Amino acid sequence: MQFSLGGMLGKSLTTKRNTFGIGSLIGLLILGAMFLGIGGIIVASSQIDSTWTRVDGTVVGSDRSSTNDSAYTPIVSYTVNGATYQVKSSISTSSYPTVGSTMQVAYSPSSPANAKIVAGKSTMVLLLIFPAIGLIMLILAPVLFVRSRKRGQAIEQLIQTGQKVTGVMTDIKQTGSKNGSSTYKLVVSAADASGTVRQYTSDSLTGMIGLVMASFQGKAMPIDVYLDPGNPDHYYVDISDIPSLDAQSITRLVNSARSSMPGAENTPGVLQAAPTPAPQARQDPPQSPIS
Repeated sequence: MQFSLGGMLGKSLTTKRNTFGIGSLIGLLILGAMFLGIGGIIVASSQIDSTWTRVDGTVVGSDRSSTNDSAYTPIVSYTVNGATYQVKSSISTSSYPTVGSTMQVAYSPSSPANAKIVAGKSTMVLLLIFPAIGLIMLILAPVLFVRSRKRGQAIEQLIQTGQKVTGVMTDIKQTGSKNGSSTYKLVVSAADASGTVRQYTSDSLTGMIGLVMASFQGKAMPIDVYLDPGNPDHYYVDISDIPSLDAQSITRLVNSARSSMPGAENTPGVLQAAPTPAPQARQDPPQSPIS
């Protein structure tokens, strides 16, 4: 069986610097607003009116959550003036409530059937986590956006006015993931203005940088670094020097990895890139003989 990468890779795969742009800003703001809003609603629903009376109730059963089969909502029975009432908690938990255990209930003196189960301190702390996360997201989103914009402006300034030195990529470090893709940082060795060889670390990168390193393993890959003459710790590793990988390069790497695996001779087929069509020779129309 043969596979073609031609349709999968319409263009070469490039390495990009991680940025926090408008899309990321809007996405994090929406997510933060959702956490804050939903968390606020849940917390508000668990609040107890200070004029309500509190009594001990008994757990008599539970209901499964309508949105989560592994979450349970306790049903508590309580007695007011000889009349028995039941109330179901507005909060579902993963722990199955123990029938016969005691839970505190608060009810309206004017309408004892109107009641709520009093949430414990540990439950309230868990409920407050949701709006807290939302608030952090709302604060963090503009901070990350402004920082990313400032870094972009600083990079432009370094490219225009900084001292350019050429170094060699010596290492690559995986730092995490973003949107399902691994993120990396390059380490480049280059001599500064005084002639001292230093290690310069790039901004966080995404893309096919792992395959790029495999493709150029054993070869010196020159990388430009722009230095701030007034501050040697302020620099930019220019990732535009990192070559792109096309379908043929990736095919070669995959087949090379396959051939090094045990039992590679039994592998049914190889991965092939779509061949580049050969240019067709121009054919002139036949000319009529001159009479």
